[in-house]
This record gives sequence, C-alpha cells and structure tokens, in this order.
Amino acid sequence: MVSKPGRRTVLGATAGAALTGAFSAPARAASFAGTSGHVTVDSPNGRLRVTVLTASGGLRYQVVRDGRVLVASSGLGLDLGGRPSLTSGLVVESVKRRTIKESWRPVWGADALVRNHARECVVRTVQSASGIRLDLVVRVFDDGVGFRYHLPAQTGLDTYTVTATSSCTRRR
Repeated sequence: MVSKPGRRTVLGATAGAALTGAFSAPARAASFAGTSGHVTVDSPNGRLRVTVLTASGGLRYQVVRDGRVLVASSGLGLDLGGRPSLTSGLVVESVKRRTIKESWRPVWGADALVRNHARECVVRTVQSASGIRLDLVVRVFDDGVGFRYHLPAQTGLDTYTVTATSSCTRRR
C-alpha cells in the first residue's frame, strides 16, 4: 500500500481477529504506567480485556475473556519496504483513550439500526533509531477486538509500502 502523509491514512491492517466474547472493566485513566509498562482496555460490558505492552522494544498484546486467556502474548508491528522494521525499537510516547457510543442506520440489511459501542485506546510510539512514528489503535467491543496501525504524517515518510503486518510472535 502506498500512501502520502497528508491523507492521514489508517492502514487497513485490522490485525485483531473478530473474537467472540467481551472485554472487562471500564477504561481507566490514560497513562502508560512507567513501572508496569502496559495498558489495558476493557469492553463496555467488562468481560473482555486487551492488554498492550512493550517488551524488548516491541509491541505485544494479550486478550482475556472472563479471566480466561483467548490470545496469549503475541507481537504487533509493521514492515515497510526499504525502512527499518517497526516490530522493535519502539518507545511509547503517550496513550489516549475514549469511549465510542453511537448508532447508525445501514442502507440495507436485517438491522434497522446498528449500535457501535466500544472502548478505544491509541498507543503512540516512536522508533528511537529511525524516528518513525507508529500509532496502534485498539478497539474493544462486547463481542470482539480490533487493531489498526496508523502512520501519522511525518517528515521523511512521504511515501511508503507496507510489506508485512504482524499480529503473531516473530523471531529474527
């Protein structure tokens, strides 16, 4: 995929599988705990929880439903053609949270009204060596999880080609 930074393109790397279930507990204050190095996002009904953390400079996630691990610790990241891999060397700069609660009417389909209710967390990272910024958007619904990679507009990243996305453990 080739993109220009002015478009603020959200990469369609919906790496999160549509998991049946729900995330737990309400979202807490937006901070990336310096000592624990992780952030959790819970579904609106509190049964499904996603934890995102950095380990050795790489982003990892885990999904738990009702205390049972559905997805064990797995890696996240992007490979861009001709640039350093964004699967390591990442430092979290900030975490931003919000709750999404909206409804919309589809043009066609069985439902007259579609409810979109989720908790979202944007983990903003930068790769120390290259200076490339990568945002990981995590959405937790009562019945699933979604991940999205976002490369914000930045100097030196006029165009790029995504050669691989990672949502599994990667060994190099």
